[in-house]
Amino acid sequence: MDLRLRFVALASAAGLILGGGLAAMQRSQGRGAAPEMAITGRVLDLSGKPVTGTFVTALQKGGVSGRPFDFVSARLRSITNEKGEFRLEGLYTGEFYLIALPHNRPVDAAARPNRTGFGNTFYPGVRAFADAKVVVVRPGFPAAADITLLPAALFTTTGVVLGSSGQPVSGGTLNIAHGDGLFGLDSRAVRIHPRGTFGIAGLQPGTYFLQFRESQWPPPRGTIPKVSQAKVVIGNADVPNVRVAPLTMVRATGRLVVEAADRASLDPASVGVGALPTPIDGNPGPSRHGTVGQDLRFEFRAWPMPARIRVMIESPGWVVKAVRHNGEDITDRAIEFVQGKEITGLEVVVTRGTGRR
Repeated sequence: MDLRLRFVALASAAGLILGGGLAAMQRSQGRGAAPEMAITGRVLDLSGKPVTGTFVTALQKGGVSGRPFDFVSARLRSITNEKGEFRLEGLYTGEFYLIALPHNRPVDAAARPNRTGFGNTFYPGVRAFADAKVVVVRPGFPAAADITLLPAALFTTTGVVLGSSGQPVSGGTLNIAHGDGLFGLDSRAVRIHPRGTFGIAGLQPGTYFLQFRESQWPPPRGTIPKVSQAKVVIGNADVPNVRVAPLTMVRATGRLVVEAADRASLDPASVGVGALPTPIDGNPGPSRHGTVGQDLRFEFRAWPMPARIRVMIESPGWVVKAVRHNGEDITDRAIEFVQGKEITGLEVVVTRGTGRR
């Protein structure tokens, strides 16, 4: 298999853990899905009235990702109907948590920014994942779980979108994605005004990533997409004057370390080195991995965010013993990629036999 495809497959596998691939996860756990293995319920307000248009999905307690919770699948979703009803199908035996992400109206009846609505709510009706209750799914009848949305004050954010030229863009679409471990769920979009300005109203408290994609999406293989981004945290006030600015990838360089006695048996071109964002919140798109040259040096580019160094080895019998940055062991942790600041001094130690892959 082409090394690039193998590296993409690795990133995809990480995506399964962090938020995708329900079917693959079921197969890996030896669990088969059945149509009746589902969670059904309603989303209600405090008075018991149904809330329509609410996004609902299932979560699981965090595993290898190191986060409090992981997605079951980014494709597992339901939007409540006029009766507030939802249904999540294709599940398997286990314990799940539910989250409801309301779609608050941006303006009120007088066409002013809406100031009251609902906040993100975990089942049965709590703000924090630590207080959420589990929903148990077993073969047979669907599990029932009603969610009571918590009221929340709503706020606005305004600003300008800058393109790759550094100048305001003339129209287009600004994507709005959740943070707080929910990146990849329930994204929305607003139009950008001709002078590059934007306004988003009706936002419940939380973290948001605003992304403008200037180039083709998804990007063709081997191309670096042109993306502008801003992180906005909504607390208890409006957030004005936001600059959605272009992102540039960070160049990273280093070398492969191998014992002299084993050097002749290793084909450096079979080794790929890159970065895997952790957490995935705000990930603008695919990174560019690099292969190792005959001089054992490598170069790759990654987006400005925390990421772990990922290594793929095509040659059988070889494993990664350690990854170091300026002499410090970073095998099991992420480092910060900062825009405009090159990463140097990376070392990937490989060896024959047992080790860390």
